[in-house]
Amino acid sequence: EKGRRIRELTSVVQKRFKFPPESVELYAEKVADRGLCAVAQAESLRYKLLGGLAVRRSVNMPFYAGNPASSSGR
Repeated sequence: EKGRRIRELTSVVQKRFKFPPESVELYAEKVADRGLCAVAQAESLRYKLLGGLAVRRSVNMPFYAGNPASSSGR
């Protein structure tokens, strides 16, 4: 599980741009405040929904420092 996404991204970039195998290296830095990162929020929401959590509950559940997404039901 650890490093899976970076390996997937490496593979996609390598295939997309037709680089030879083992010629691409990607590095990533940890986001300091995940609450401000749209990608981290979308990924968190994705896992909640795939895990079977109700939509309204998923979006209203706090996300570390706060979840800017909301569902008013109107």
